[in-house]
Amino acid sequence: LQLPYQSVSDGPKVGLHCRLPVLQMAYTQLVYRAGLTLVNATAPSDRPSDLLITDQPERVTSGPRTIWLHHGRHSIPPGVDGVVTLATSAELLRQLVEALLTEQPIPADCAVPPLTLSDREQEIMALLAQGLRDRDIAQQLHISESTVKFHVNNSLTKLQAKNRYEGVYRAAIAGNI
Repeated sequence: LQLPYQSVSDGPKVGLHCRLPVLQMAYTQLVYRAGLTLVNATAPSDRPSDLLITDQPERVTSGPRTIWLHHGRHSIPPGVDGVVTLATSAELLRQLVEALLTEQPIPADCAVPPLTLSDREQEIMALLAQGLRDRDIAQQLHISESTVKFHVNNSLTKLQAKNRYEGVYRAAIAGNI
């Protein structure tokens, strides 16, 4: 088997993990064309020395420098620093990696899109901000109390908030309430 690219050993080191072998091969070529060094990390806990590029949510950790390979199969998980697709050029990938390693602003095409709350989640977070309890919110919206809790938990997950107070604060800052 002869591959259409050659290994580069002087670029930043990146790990690459794709669910599908055909995508692994396509992104491997993109990594090499960008002048990056591919590091082989076999276990989910292994981290390359510089950053990780993946489409596997379980590999995204709270650590810095993770690039998400977005090809429509999964939503973008929290904790991701940048996003690339198969349409991303090698030049843009290189710019993203260098921006992440030097803690510079990342290219707009690779920015993680902000998570927005659904209309119902925004409505419930706004009522929480007014100080209403789950029971009161449920009565006002004519839904069950467990449905209110479901929407609150979804909102907290999307906003990466640890509790309701932080969730209301983050929703207000993001313009969701």
